[in-house]
Amino acid sequence: MATIPPMSQIVGQHLHIYEAYFQQADPNRTNSVGSLDAVAFLKKSGLNQTILSQIWGLSDQSGKGYLEKNSFFVALKLIALAQNGQEHTIANLTHQLPPPNLGEMTTSSPAVSSGSPDWAIQAQDKQRYDQLFNSLQPVNGLLSGDKVRPCLMNTKLPMDVLGKIWEMSDIDKDGSLDNHEFCVAMHLVYMSMRKEVVPDTLPIHIIPPAKRKKTLPGAVQVLPPVIVPLSTASTGRISPMNASSQSVTTNSTWVVPVNDRPRYETMFKQSDTDLDGLVNGTEIRNIFINSGLQQTVLAYIWQLCDINNTGKLNCEQFCLAMYLISQKIKGAEVPTVLSTDMIPPSMRAAAVAASDTSLLEGGPTSLTSSEQTTNKELETISKEIEDIKKEKMQLEQDKAQCEADTKIRNTEVQSLQKELDAINHTVQQLEAQKGEAQRRLDELDDKKGQLVSSVKELREHCNEEQREIESLRSQIFNQETVVKNQEEEIVKLRTDLNELRQEETSLEQKVDSGRLQLEQVTKKIKENNQSLSQAKSRVLQLEDYRGTLTTALAQYNTLLQSEDLSGPEPTLPPPHSDDHFSLRATAGSSPVSSVMPCVIGRQ
Repeated sequence: MATIPPMSQIVGQHLHIYEAYFQQADPNRTNSVGSLDAVAFLKKSGLNQTILSQIWGLSDQSGKGYLEKNSFFVALKLIALAQNGQEHTIANLTHQLPPPNLGEMTTSSPAVSSGSPDWAIQAQDKQRYDQLFNSLQPVNGLLSGDKVRPCLMNTKLPMDVLGKIWEMSDIDKDGSLDNHEFCVAMHLVYMSMRKEVVPDTLPIHIIPPAKRKKTLPGAVQVLPPVIVPLSTASTGRISPMNASSQSVTTNSTWVVPVNDRPRYETMFKQSDTDLDGLVNGTEIRNIFINSGLQQTVLAYIWQLCDINNTGKLNCEQFCLAMYLISQKIKGAEVPTVLSTDMIPPSMRAAAVAASDTSLLEGGPTSLTSSEQTTNKELETISKEIEDIKKEKMQLEQDKAQCEADTKIRNTEVQSLQKELDAINHTVQQLEAQKGEAQRRLDELDDKKGQLVSSVKELREHCNEEQREIESLRSQIFNQETVVKNQEEEIVKLRTDLNELRQEETSLEQKVDSGRLQLEQVTKKIKENNQSLSQAKSRVLQLEDYRGTLTTALAQYNTLLQSEDLSGPEPTLPPPHSDDHFSLRATAGSSPVSSVMPCVIGRQ
């Protein structure tokens, strides 16, 4: 069985979320979640059925069939591991993960309390018992009988008392004591050491609050034990007080009405799911609770009807229990002991035998005294009776010690048997895992051979690449030398380039200055060319005008020579507008200018 880490390491910083989920799964505050309720709630995680089955097996390692708070927290953490893609194993429970996702939480998380106000064990006593419990090194939160026995033996209490304390403290009947059960045991031990009366059954105020809705002995997990009158303890809850005055026969009437028996028998058959002719507390839990009676009353009725202390009821006992419940609902009080007409008919013979035995053990003196005829015989018989009583007391003490040892050993055997079953289950799982591991090992061997050949090829390839790398390194070294020389040349060229750039800048400045001068000269040349063109045009015009004037002058000379003035007068072209000022400027100096006034005057 794997060791469960402490709850603080499992839940981490998400305790309030785990508490809220537990309260949501346990709305009736029974401090446990049944298998059907747990499965229905855990299905909200969205995981498949196989994973949930594995998680249930890891959480309920003791095979109780239900989950307590710590086991429920383990299941939630395993779900968180599965939801986050990690392996859901006990070894991974301490991994820090986000909380599990099981839908919306409808219940708020209450403050966690270390004690209960209605528990007889005070907080300071519980703290002391807890320290002692932890010093005994519990395994998975449980102490076996071997670890508890030395602690109980050191108290020097009688073995029968210690045996009774152990039987009452082991509330779950799993052969081990958890923290709360150990506190109950130590509380009863100190009660006995203070000379207080240790009850025959565990009172409700001593039962831990977390276990008050768990099972009674024999898997009656919904009914807490109550104090049974001492008159019923010695005879299996059947009082012999009326046996001497009433004769019990199998033909006596039974208090359970005949008309109600078929209905009770039908309910019994419906509850007897395993068809063994008996019902335990789990099978009739809902029937008892639906009656609306208090848990203590239901527990007391159960104890009255469980005549043989088997933890189960047959059909007649179940009918009697339902009859007592119906009478209590109608307002009648539950009897302290079963009267003759209440005992199931099939069990009355055993009750009569027990009553006769009790009467014979309690009255040998009266029977002997009735047959005694002399005082001497009476004294002899009295001495024998005293010796027998002493021997009987010694035998009873030895018997009590043997019974206590037997009970402790039986619980230890049961615990060891459960551990053996768990180990066998683990061995089977390991065998299956071994086969799987062997298969995977064979696959790994094949892969190993492939990898060896691949590694060999890679090594050859690496050697070849190493040679290429060495060659490249030498080339890189040579190239680096060349690059270094080229860098030196580049530095020189950069110096020359800077000098050339300076010269270029100077020449550009000179070019810009010459370009400016050239533009000015070009502009002047263009102006001169324009002036020259204009002058040439004027010269041509003047030459044309000159020819015209020469022609006209020739005509005038012809007219003057002929002295014939009747002919047409030669025409002179008008002077050009552009030459107007030039004519004026040349007037008086040209022969034409001297002739024109004369011609004009003659006209």
